[in-house]
Amino acid sequence: MSIESRLMDLLESWREAAEPKPALEVLCRNEPELVEPLRELISNVRAADRAMRGAATSDGVDDRPAVEAFQIPAEVPPKQIAEYRIEREIGRGGMGVVYEAFEVGLQRRVAVKLVRPGLMTARMLKRFEYEAALLARLDHEGIATIYHAGIWEAGAGPQPYFAMEYVEGEKLDVYLQKNRAKLKLRQLIELVHEICQAVQAAHAKGIVHRDLKPENLFKTREAR
Repeated sequence: MSIESRLMDLLESWREAAEPKPALEVLCRNEPELVEPLRELISNVRAADRAMRGAATSDGVDDRPAVEAFQIPAEVPPKQIAEYRIEREIGRGGMGVVYEAFEVGLQRRVAVKLVRPGLMTARMLKRFEYEAALLARLDHEGIATIYHAGIWEAGAGPQPYFAMEYVEGEKLDVYLQKNRAKLKLRQLIELVHEICQAVQAAHAKGIVHRDLKPENLFKTREAR
């Protein structure tokens, strides 16, 4: 795994940790060389937040809890990203926001995931382009298809984005909760088997998900 990918993992771990947030030295106890790069990344995220809010910025970073620093403000969504007409927001997190969009040229509905500004260094942008090329090679019915990846410039700095298959359905954790009384053991085994097949397809191309959980899986209307 690259240093950039590991830093992103640590950033997410720090964001998701309960209050009070752990010291970076604790989070990186087995990788002390990543403490300062992680501190810088958190500082960049905070600076991006302040810039997006129009607030005053300051140099440096401390380890005090800053939950708001990882909550993207409810800004007005862009009307268009590249050739994709934005219709509505369908999800957001510490790393970015996902929109339902319409690709005008090919007349199809897509999901566009836009990485927030301030997270991408020059090295990370190169890594993004490399990983996008890998993801585009995935071809399996259990994995949302990546149609296109690019960099969107809108005055706030370069923002990588993915345009991917728009999947209609419900998250697996919701589906299981709603149907727990009627699902049979065989159905559950078949469901796990489907997931394993998709994971194996990614592994065969050298891609490891590393955040596989029911809320990151969808049960489609076609029962896939």
